Amino acid sequence: MTKKSARKTSRKKLPSRKSANGGLSAFAKGIRFASWHSKQQAETLRKNISLYQRLVLPGLRTHARALPGQAFDSFFLRESALFRRSRELFLTYSGVFESRLASSPRSLASAVLLENRIQYSPTEDELLWIATDRNERKNDEGLLRVVSYSTSLFHEQSHRILWKILPLPKDRTPSGLRRYLNFIESLVVGIDMALGDELGPRLSALGYLSGTLYDPGTYAAFADRREKRNYLHVAIRATFLALESYALPKVARQMSTWLPLWIPALPKEAALHAIQRALRLDDAFIEVTNPAWQKKHLKSFAEFLVSLGKRDRKRKRDFEISPDPENWLQPYLVIEAVFDQMGI
Repeated sequence: MTKKSARKTSRKKLPSRKSANGGLSAFAKGIRFASWHSKQQAETLRKNISLYQRLVLPGLRTHARALPGQAFDSFFLRESALFRRSRELFLTYSGVFESRLASSPRSLASAVLLENRIQYSPTEDELLWIATDRNERKNDEGLLRVVSYSTSLFHEQSHRILWKILPLPKDRTPSGLRRYLNFIESLVVGIDMALGDELGPRLSALGYLSGTLYDPGTYAAFADRREKRNYLHVAIRATFLALESYALPKVARQMSTWLPLWIPALPKEAALHAIQRALRLDDAFIEVTNPAWQKKHLKSFAEFLVSLGKRDRKRKRDFEISPDPENWLQPYLVIEAVFDQMGI
């Protein structure tokens, strides 16, 4: 549905809240699951989109912050407070969206990450068509080709927001810059996890299999906000160690050793779940994509940090991420401040 057609629909009598909620409930109940890049991904996504088009789309108003052509944007803006907060913060910090053809490989390799703009492919109409058209129902290759042009705006927004709010690193050596970048990526991954859990696996599945969300969500339940934050702290720290190329079994052992003194209030089962979840990060991203981006753009990143400092003279420049992985006090405090900003 285009933004223009959605506005026309909104002038008509819309479904009642009760019927809309009933449609959402039926949609969630009918959701199917599959792994990313599995043989079942295309077939499962096709069924979920068909369900979405039948049960959700007819009663979905176009959200004021929604971007034309971004798949499921109004839906996630409606269903998630964190998704809305991220969009609002990005726009508050003068972020700009550009509707352009942008493939995932180009997005992952490009230095546009250092700019306060996000390019996205307006694929929604094409995605809905190829997933539900009778003549295209066997065209898995075509469906997945459209998915390859999807953009996770939420993930990209988190990066730009962090450029605006994080203290700048004190250590500007190549290893210091690497740790700073890996910390940021770990924090962004943790924010993705928070979104996935807020939506839950059923609502997240639509975005995850289409490439518009990066985390499939879990059924994790927390006693309170503090426990949820503690869980995310554990996941972020484990992700950081993985990105720093620590052997995964070593990460799990080391984190388990630190937990009793570091976050004793978090139930052991929840902490182990957070560690295991963090260590499911894609191997290709850890070993190839992330290091390749840093190698290609490290000089540009150093210059980018200088420009950030010049634009904001009051910005702190004392953030230290120790090469000793056991020293995690400053990162912990910075993560807490980010959670405050994001409403996590």
